[in-house]
Amino acid sequence: NRKAIERRITLIPKEELRRTLIYIKNKNFQTTMQYDAYELSLEAIKYIGDPDPNLRDDLVLTYLEAMILNHTINDSQVKTLLNICLNNLNFGLGKIDDSVFTRTCSMLIIAIIIYRHRNYPFLNKGEINQIFEKIIYTYKNDQDVRGFVEGKGWAYGAANGADIFFELSLLKDTENNDMRRILDAIYHKVKVGHYGYIHNEDERMARVVSNIIRRNIISENQIYEWIQKFELQPAIGSAYIVRRTNIRNFLRCLYFQLHPEYTFLCNTILRTIEKNHE
Repeated sequence: NRKAIERRITLIPKEELRRTLIYIKNKNFQTTMQYDAYELSLEAIKYIGDPDPNLRDDLVLTYLEAMILNHTINDSQVKTLLNICLNNLNFGLGKIDDSVFTRTCSMLIIAIIIYRHRNYPFLNKGEINQIFEKIIYTYKNDQDVRGFVEGKGWAYGAANGADIFFELSLLKDTENNDMRRILDAIYHKVKVGHYGYIHNEDERMARVVSNIIRRNIISENQIYEWIQKFELQPAIGSAYIVRRTNIRNFLRCLYFQLHPEYTFLCNTILRTIEKNHE
């Protein structure tokens, strides 16, 4: 019972948590000292959005990843962490500020949980659907797509959500309509005009599309029509230049992930790039 656990555990001060996680990490996560692994996970996840990249990325995320993938915590406990992360996706949604770390790092943990489920199934169809709907909504509505934030580390506003879509696209129960909705979410994220992707976001988004194509659930003609949507009407201004560059770089990544296997789609990609740069 999550509430009982939270009542029982004494709040660990931030610096004590840091020292504890450093020690555990140095022991290759083979010990959790005097703490129960799950209780410590509940404490660690409270700092999943901390602006300190050492605590957040090097310690909290690596600890949670190890506990989940090493099966140190059980399925029920992982589901509790999953629900915390899903709730975190509401935090600051629509803003461009430090709340992005809470949302995107929660997405990273959700991707890790889905990876565990793919290999050792423990989530039912309803739970997968809940994850899918929440990620689709958040990915479409989150305006903070920054990759790296100076002094605060990796936000990966677009990339971490793409990693969840990659995991979802690998699930055998993911159907045609689900795949099309993922493609639509990727399309809207690629063509933003307020931020230029420079931290490998395009590669990670293209990886999702490449995998969907290789699943052969969506017809090649539907993919052709989707690629054509990236054709732009000529315009002026910085937002247009940023959008055109984001599209070009994304399509280039997709081209090289599909070449030479998918000649028809690769030619469509090249024509779309050329048309946008006429």
